[in-house]
Amino acid sequence: MIPDYIEACLEKGITKLRIIHGKGSGTLRQIVHSILEKHPKVAAFRQEEGSGGSWGATIVDLKK
Repeated sequence: MIPDYIEACLEKGITKLRIIHGKGSGTLRQIVHSILEKHPKVAAFRQEEGSGGSWGATIVDLKK
Protein backbone atom coordinates (compact mmCIF):
# COMPACT_ATOMS: atom_id res chain seq x y z
CA MET A 1 0.00 0.00 0.00
CA ILE A 2 2.86 2.41 0.76
CA PRO A 3 4.43 2.18 -2.72
CA ASP A 4 1.02 2.89 -4.30
CA TYR A 5 0.54 5.88 -1.98
CA ILE A 6 3.98 7.24 -2.91
CA GLU A 7 3.23 6.94 -6.63
CA ALA A 8 -0.20 8.58 -6.25
CA CYS A 9 1.36 11.50 -4.37
CA LEU A 10 4.09 11.96 -6.98
CA GLU A 11 1.49 11.99 -9.76
CA LYS A 12 -0.17 14.93 -7.98
CA GLY A 13 3.13 16.74 -7.33
CA ILE A 14 3.13 16.00 -3.60
CA THR A 15 6.66 15.42 -2.30
CA LYS A 16 6.22 15.59 1.49
CA LEU A 17 4.11 12.92 3.19
CA ARG A 18 3.07 11.94 6.70
CA ILE A 19 2.50 8.25 7.26
CA ILE A 20 0.65 7.52 10.49
CA HIS A 21 1.51 4.05 11.79
CA GLY A 22 0.60 4.54 15.44
CA LYS A 23 2.77 4.14 18.51
CA GLY A 24 1.97 0.63 19.74
CA SER A 25 4.86 -1.82 20.03
CA GLY A 26 6.79 -0.30 17.11
CA THR A 27 6.40 -3.29 14.79
CA LEU A 28 4.34 -1.41 12.20
CA ARG A 29 6.80 1.53 12.34
CA GLN A 30 9.67 -0.86 11.63
CA ILE A 31 7.82 -2.33 8.65
CA VAL A 32 7.03 1.13 7.27
CA HIS A 33 10.65 2.25 7.67
CA SER A 34 11.90 -0.94 6.00
CA ILE A 35 9.72 -0.23 2.96
CA LEU A 36 10.81 3.42 2.84
CA GLU A 37 14.52 2.52 3.07
CA LYS A 38 14.24 0.44 -0.11
CA HIS A 39 11.96 2.70 -2.18
CA PRO A 40 13.88 4.49 -4.98
CA LYS A 41 11.67 7.61 -4.85
CA VAL A 42 12.25 8.26 -1.13
CA ALA A 43 14.88 10.95 -0.49
CA ALA A 44 14.63 10.85 3.33
CA PHE A 45 12.31 10.03 6.21
CA ARG A 46 12.19 10.81 9.91
CA GLN A 47 9.97 10.55 12.95
CA GLU A 48 7.46 13.35 13.35
CA GLU A 49 8.19 15.57 16.32
CA GLY A 50 6.04 17.42 18.82
CA SER A 51 2.30 17.64 18.28
CA GLY A 52 2.53 16.29 14.72
CA GLY A 53 2.27 12.69 15.87
CA SER A 54 5.50 12.12 17.79
CA TRP A 55 6.83 8.62 17.21
CA GLY A 56 3.42 7.51 15.90
CA ALA A 57 4.03 9.15 12.51
CA THR A 58 6.83 9.30 9.95
CA ILE A 59 7.53 12.25 7.65
CA VAL A 60 8.72 11.28 4.16
CA ASP A 61 10.49 13.49 1.63
CA LEU A 62 10.19 12.23 -1.93
CA LYS A 63 12.54 12.85 -4.83
CA LYS A 64 11.11 15.14 -7.47
